Amino acid sequence: QKQDPSITDSHLVQGLAAARWAGRMEWTQWLGNDILLDGAHNPEAARALATHIDSLRAKNQSVSVHWIMGMSSGKDVEGVVGALVREGDVVECVAVESLPRRHQTAPPSRIKLAALAA
Repeated sequence: QKQDPSITDSHLVQGLAAARWAGRMEWTQWLGNDILLDGAHNPEAARALATHIDSLRAKNQSVSVHWIMGMSSGKDVEGVVGALVREGDVVECVAVESLPRRHQTAPPSRIKLAALAA
């Protein structure tokens, strides 16, 4: 607004409402199944995602959550996984590669242990 006074608060609200960030709360489908993609990579983002997932669970008790998790080793694996996983969830753990190779993958066994402790 400082650079262009013709941009109103209404324009900003409309623009933010229409904004999409790939990999953040992004719904898609695969083989007829609804899939929510989110790259929550720290405990704060994981808690925000968990709040959303918990609201879906509250609306529909039959919602089953299947996580596919892969993280780099420098992340707070236990904090992220602990914020997300609930009793009865299915967790599949995968290794991820960073491009360029700046980060080492967290071993899937570490993610699985965090999921079992959650």
